[in-house]
Amino acid sequence: AGMTKTEAAKQTLEAINPDVQFEYYHYDITTTENFEHFYSRVQYGGVEANSPVSLVLSCVDNYAARMAVNQACTELDQVWMESGVSEDAVS
Repeated sequence: AGMTKTEAAKQTLEAINPDVQFEYYHYDITTTENFEHFYSRVQYGGVEANSPVSLVLSCVDNYAARMAVNQACTELDQVWMESGVSEDAVS
């Protein structure tokens, strides 16, 4: 089997932006444990110790996950961009 979509996206973005640090997560963000991990990384995972990240690039493929990213970023006043696809690939 090949790479996951998250691994492939990270590899592509690193090739385009070699001076940028990327993290990727391939998990269900709607579980409490994973949401708390994501929230913590957004809040404290910046380049400088215990600083927020500069940008969240969300590439989720379902509404519940999109709402979880939105919740975390809204609560933390974090800039984020959505570039995922819908479940039915229509909207």
